[in-house]
Amino acid sequence: MNGTKNMFVFVAALLLVLAHPLYVSADICDDTMDEAKRLYNSAMAASEQKQQARAIQLYETAEKYYQKASLMKNCRCPKIEKSSKANVQLCRENVSNIKRYLESQRKYEAQKEAQVQIVEAQVKVVEIYEQAASQYNQGNSYAQSGQWQNAINAFENAARIWDSIASTQTENGNKAIQNAKQARELAALARQRMGQK
Repeated sequence: MNGTKNMFVFVAALLLVLAHPLYVSADICDDTMDEAKRLYNSAMAASEQKQQARAIQLYETAEKYYQKASLMKNCRCPKIEKSSKANVQLCRENVSNIKRYLESQRKYEAQKEAQVQIVEAQVKVVEIYEQAASQYNQGNSYAQSGQWQNAINAFENAARIWDSIASTQTENGNKAIQNAKQARELAALARQRMGQK
């Protein structure tokens, strides 16, 4: 009886020793899945808080943990391998979606900046155009009062300013070409009048 008891204790001890790696492996598997889930949930939260770079980092780390779990053997739950593989794919899709979103945001911001620059350039052209028109009007005033040299200077300044924005590509640019020509003609006329005096 003593021998049977010893044999029983020996077999039980042997089974415990042999089964121990299975329990340790199952615990590691559970711990890996728990960490993957924690990382995945943190990634979702980061994405909701518009911390996209952080979300990408967390999804990629979660993917590594899910990948590791999908390769583990002796997990307590037999569905871990399949669900881990599905979660690896889900992490990749989320990273891809965030990157597409960020790229579309960059394009949108670039377009918005380009539009702002176009509007600023148009405002600048209008300011320059008005500056030339002011010189032109001043030239007309000088010409009406017989101040020919001042009229010539004002018309030439107007022509020079309009030349700086002259372009066949825009409406104001085309007007500037025409107005610069007209200002030069008036400057030439003022020279003739000055010579007649």
